[in-house]
Amino acid sequence: AGAPGPIVTGGGVVFLTGGGDALYAFDSRSGEELWSHDLGQTGYANPMTYRAGDGRQYVVIATGRGAGTRL
Repeated sequence: AGAPGPIVTGGGVVFLTGGGDALYAFDSRSGEELWSHDLGQTGYANPMTYRAGDGRQYVVIATGRGAGTRL
């Protein structure tokens, strides 16, 4: 078992968990942390993005294990 991998958007934002309880966003050029969000459970999966019909881009990640797993 290893740590989940990051994703990088076309706009240069890196999203990753590192297998911890938070999702982080970093600027790929400067390495600056842009924000973090407490997931409430460990993020074992790779983050994913999708673009909604309104043109906004969203990041999702599965957390936890078993019956208590959230998306």
